[in-house]
Amino acid sequence: LAEIYAHGATVTRYRSPGGREVLWTSSIAVFDGKKAIRGGIPVVFPFFGPNPDERVGTIAECPQHGFARTSRWSIADLSVTSEGGCK
Repeated sequence: LAEIYAHGATVTRYRSPGGREVLWTSSIAVFDGKKAIRGGIPVVFPFFGPNPDERVGTIAECPQHGFARTSRWSIADLSVTSEGGCK
């Protein structure tokens, strides 16, 4: 079982096939669609950390860890396997 938010394409929960929770978010995570979700696994692009400076090609007004983790994503294709999983 996995829970994935469109905001940042962030995986916020994952349970192993045996039922064990192996991923979760912070108890103080905010799911307001404005800030990045605290915890889980976000998409980090085009850089990790603070915005690079002008010497390496600053991206204007780009937040820490890039724009992808606060962008709204959508599912392009989804199908259900014969075992009931998704791919």
